[in-house]
Amino acid sequence: MKVSKSKPILSIITPVFNGIHYIDDCIKNVILQQCPFLEHIIIDGGSTDGTMDVIKRFAEKHDHIRWVSEKDKGQSDAINKGTDMAEGDIIGILNADDFYEPNVLNKIIKYFNSIVSPAIIVGKCNVLNDHDQLLFVSAPSQIGLNRLLKKNICNLFQTIHLNIFTITLCINLLEGTIFMSITQWI
Repeated sequence: MKVSKSKPILSIITPVFNGIHYIDDCIKNVILQQCPFLEHIIIDGGSTDGTMDVIKRFAEKHDHIRWVSEKDKGQSDAINKGTDMAEGDIIGILNADDFYEPNVLNKIIKYFNSIVSPAIIVGKCNVLNDHDQLLFVSAPSQIGLNRLLKKNICNLFQTIHLNIFTITLCINLLEGTIFMSITQWI
């Protein structure tokens, strides 16, 4: 995959609904990644708690932020809307109450530039309590081609979006493209 300065190669999709307590930190976390080849797509489900005020404030100052606010059918619908808007070659899902470790987005771009596409990168998820203390580390089980094909493709995003970066592989699956499975743990 070639890095193009005219088009973001990494699209982060954040579904949110009435997430006023989390959205500010979520957006700041993506900005602090200092990833130059990035777009942050925020899909708001019609929040009524001030979430959109925060999103608009950041979007006015940061060109990489795009957003939509309208009623939807829940998180999966919001993620699908974001995927439709995404211009990147790599798609990541970041829930409003989640965050990335420092510099992880640049590491992901570097890694994707070194492998054969299509691929899925699966990462561990640190689960913290309200005091930012580590409760446990969630590491999904090995994902292989046979396991993915046995899953109901309509539920693919729901099954794996919590702990991984999804890329065009998921989109290609929905379009019926044949692929090879590469899973990497980071």
